[in-house]
Amino acid sequence: DEQAFHSLLESYKIYPVNMEVISWLAVRMVKNEMYEQSIQLFDRCCQIQPSESKWPLMICSCYRRLGNHAKSHHWYTKTYAKFPDNIECLRFLIYLCKDLGYAYQDYEMKLAHLCSQLETNTTDEGKKDGLSRSGQQPRVDDSFRPAVPSVSNSSLIVDAVKINTASIRGFDIDVGSLLS
Repeated sequence: DEQAFHSLLESYKIYPVNMEVISWLAVRMVKNEMYEQSIQLFDRCCQIQPSESKWPLMICSCYRRLGNHAKSHHWYTKTYAKFPDNIECLRFLIYLCKDLGYAYQDYEMKLAHLCSQLETNTTDEGKKDGLSRSGQQPRVDDSFRPAVPSVSNSSLIVDAVKINTASIRGFDIDVGSLLS
């Protein structure tokens, strides 16, 4: 593993745009708690793939792990501005705003709206396909966060969002799942 790290580091120095190399190095650095270096590599990923939301979210996670909540909040709001329909970003933004004592209610309403849309779209797709999906929870493919609530009443969704947001304390981004 150490030899692979050094080889890929040399590769990065020679050709600093290979996403496989950059993401491998960044994940390795996160696993070794080298968050400052990871942030630089994830920032490079943001430059190479600006339409990919996982890279700024990884930067947010690194700042959270460093305990730099101000920078983490800055990056979450920046990410939310660029990717306003990203459920994961909204969940962590709500969590962080609550911890910092910032207003979060607008984010909760947006999250509830997105969850409601997701449920509606999932139900509509099931009807088109002739499949019965009633009672199934919409699947959001990220194992490191709570599932999206599957209720149809908006006030129930807001309550579920509050519960799910509170339940993510202690959770953090699983870097491996983002890169697979």
